[in-house]
Amino acid sequence: MTVVSALITPKGCWIGADSLSSDDITCTNVSTPKVGRFGDKLIGFAGSWEGQRVLDIAARHPELTYAEVLFRSGPLKEGIRILCVENGKLLFSQEDKEILVRRKRHGISYDAIGSGSPHALGSLYSWHDGREALISSLKAAEAHNPFVRGPFKIVTL
Repeated sequence: MTVVSALITPKGCWIGADSLSSDDITCTNVSTPKVGRFGDKLIGFAGSWEGQRVLDIAARHPELTYAEVLFRSGPLKEGIRILCVENGKLLFSQEDKEILVRRKRHGISYDAIGSGSPHALGSLYSWHDGREALISSLKAAEAHNPFVRGPFKIVTL
């Protein structure tokens, strides 16, 4: 349970995530990040800590494209969702590793994954004017979903 939000505007690119780790019984804050910057890519995951494997590969090989990182990651568990910002595009993947490109409208694209994604998406729809808008989307998810908790980690491209 988590939230990862990404936003691309003419002013820049951001991806951010909360710090909660939970299962059906317990919740705890962790310092292990769910998002990172790897060369010219921003990547974040939700759904299972197995998504950390994608970040580890990207960290060891920042020169790889997102598609190459996914290929090297091996099979992904059901329910894993990944967002990536690469070459000015916002990309979405899940366990089948198909890469979908989110449409830009007026030079802006945004997306969110995880249990807090409906709240984050609503916030980004209403306001999508830079880093503060991304932070606001994470706070909206935290305010309305018990499985989202700061502190938030934001990375910029």
